[in-house]
Amino acid sequence: MEVAADSDAGVAEREAKRARQAAELMPRSVAVDRALGWLSAVYLGLCCVVLAPALSLLIPLMLLRLRKRELANASTGEGGSLTAIKALCARAVAAACGFGPDALAVPMIQRCSLTGPGVGGWLFTQFYWRSIALGFRLTRRVYVDQLVAPFLQRMPFGEVTYMHARTCWLDDVVTGFAGALEGELGQLVILGAGYDTRGRRLTLPESVRCFEVDAPGTQAAKRALLEALGQGEGDVTYVSCDFATQRWIDVLHREGFDFGVPTLFVWEGVTMYLTPALVAETLRVVRQCAPGSRIAFDYLLHRWAFDPALQAKATRAREPWQFGLREGEQEPFVQQQGLAVLEHLRRDELLRRYLPRRADGESMGVLADFGGFVLAGRPG
Repeated sequence: MEVAADSDAGVAEREAKRARQAAELMPRSVAVDRALGWLSAVYLGLCCVVLAPALSLLIPLMLLRLRKRELANASTGEGGSLTAIKALCARAVAAACGFGPDALAVPMIQRCSLTGPGVGGWLFTQFYWRSIALGFRLTRRVYVDQLVAPFLQRMPFGEVTYMHARTCWLDDVVTGFAGALEGELGQLVILGAGYDTRGRRLTLPESVRCFEVDAPGTQAAKRALLEALGQGEGDVTYVSCDFATQRWIDVLHREGFDFGVPTLFVWEGVTMYLTPALVAETLRVVRQCAPGSRIAFDYLLHRWAFDPALQAKATRAREPWQFGLREGEQEPFVQQQGLAVLEHLRRDELLRRYLPRRADGESMGVLADFGGFVLAGRPG
């Protein structure tokens, strides 16, 4: 019976991986795919015509609201981080297209606005994400990533491509960690959780306790949203922390975190917003935890993190980028904090492993050599 169960689990895992690569959705004929490519160009143009007037009105209003808040990082204030909502939107799009794993993101984004409070921003958001999902169903293309594709020398990635790859990889890391525990006690700590829902949507053993650590504004907004959707608190321990003024590990410890239990820290979309000293300090915390503890994070290359145009965009959103690594610095930086690099995924492997492929074998993903995803842990 155990062999049969293992076999069934293996089949389910393979099917899940095929689904997130859209293996059953993509056309197998090159001619059909090319025709869909022409259709996608028309669809993209129509969407741009419809969205451009709304954006010209909403973006200035959004920037004005952000200036009035006068916050160094908008995620600490009431209403939370718009960047976190943008990430949620990309996950919702991937799920609505049929290949993203975060199905809970769809009902969540239906109640959110990418531009802050207001009916206008909410209406724009609903049209925006639905138009992308509809476009994929019609053309097997993600038009917002298509817009980025000609400019990969100046922009690091398409938003849906990047979020889908990151979501799938971190899901794999979490399930792999939980499985390796073999029923023993473990902890999952999601740092800067945003609208992450792994504590709900992934099947974790009862022996694994899940913590979410985030800034007060974003966490409060997320909890209210989940409550409105009837999701409740679940089996998650919420830890509210102002990362600028508090040591998150101290706050986490007060909420029941146990240094003696193997822990996986998920650090998604955070490093670029912190100083190098804070990034290093966080990695060193993992060295203080029980054997088997790990941390999974993404990073940008220095040339992207400090690109003037991208810096200006992040600063306008009140969430400036402060951290990036130069080529060749990645593994030494991790090792200097007392950790070993267990996995380091770059652009080509991410596209191969997680993104749908067209009939000609090319990846649908739009991704430059942005940086990478790192899994690091205690050596030995």
